[in-house]
Amino acid sequence: MSKKKGADGKDEEKIVLEYMETQNRPFSVQNIVDALQKENIKKAAVERALASCLAAETVVAKEYGKAKVYMCSQSGIELPSPEEMAEMDANISTLGARLKELDAEAQEIMALNQALKVELTEEQAAEKV
Repeated sequence: MSKKKGADGKDEEKIVLEYMETQNRPFSVQNIVDALQKENIKKAAVERALASCLAAETVVAKEYGKAKVYMCSQSGIELPSPEEMAEMDANISTLGARLKELDAEAQEIMALNQALKVELTEEQAAEKV
């Protein structure tokens, strides 16, 4: 029997896999069913889709007692080289230093603004004299 279609005609397996990839976190079957209610996908269909994804090794399952947790396979993710990691770390530290400078500048501007709010305007000073 062919795979049933979701409410919008997409393949249920594809819908489940796309959802899991976009969220990129572990799920139970019920989590997925609850999240995909708007797609009109039932629990049995989610279980079939997960079984198919497990067979294709696009999804990994871990059992914790009676509970099963499903997550996307991370094997296809490319890791940066050590040089790229060093470059990213340097960029992070540079941006962190720039953030501290901007925070200090913002504090100075807010202090100046507060001081100016306390002072009398020229019109108020002229009235008091």
